[in-house]
Amino acid sequence: MKTPLAWRNVSHRKIRSLIALSGISFAILLIFMQLGFYASARSSATTVYDALDFDILVLSPQYVYVARPADFPRSRLEQARAIQGVESLVPVWIALGEWRSPETRERWNILTIGVEPAQRPFRDPAVNDRLCLAIPVSAICSRDRSRVIRPQV
Repeated sequence: MKTPLAWRNVSHRKIRSLIALSGISFAILLIFMQLGFYASARSSATTVYDALDFDILVLSPQYVYVARPADFPRSRLEQARAIQGVESLVPVWIALGEWRSPETRERWNILTIGVEPAQRPFRDPAVNDRLCLAIPVSAICSRDRSRVIRPQV
């Protein structure tokens, strides 16, 4: 006859076992929360790059994160363009900017993305069509181009 030793240990002091079980459950809950935070941080960190249409991305060696990307000499882009098999090269400038609401005068930090006027760097054609690159100092247009959102200086 087998002695259910483990069961006797658990049922001997029920309150103590319940406290231990709740501590283990809480630790498991924290692990799953941390995994969720990790997944959300990873997806939010790549959102900008997921919107861009590229096969290979060239970053500065001093790259920290998307809001502090650092830059490198334009001659590096020309070196990359000279590599055999490179079909096109589109420079994109990303920086943290400041936006001030015209109505409330409240200020927010925003991520700004600069592109050359003739390029279409985004995967979504609708976003490329909304770029008002022919209009100096503009950010983005409404769908029918009736309203241009301009930065306030």
